[in-house]
Amino acid sequence: MNNMTKKEFYEKYGFVPVKFSNYDKYIFSYYGDLPHNKFIICLFGGNEESIYSHIVIADEYIYLKDIDFYYGCVVDKDADKFIDGFYEI
Repeated sequence: MNNMTKKEFYEKYGFVPVKFSNYDKYIFSYYGDLPHNKFIICLFGGNEESIYSHIVIADEYIYLKDIDFYYGCVVDKDADKFIDGFYEI
């Protein structure tokens, strides 16, 4: 899954607009569309401490770079294929 470092991912996709998608078990999911039928998924949280002060504004886009995600990936919708990604423990 890791073909990029977090820094590389943020340098390449930091200005992609993402929008809150859902919340489940201390994890906030964000989603964004990219050109050429690709999309980006990013995850934030993972435990009580990290999500305590996280503010979600539903139906508004923010730049990926504005949240300290622990996971991010880009997928090609047509080929259902992983393109880029990182995972930080």
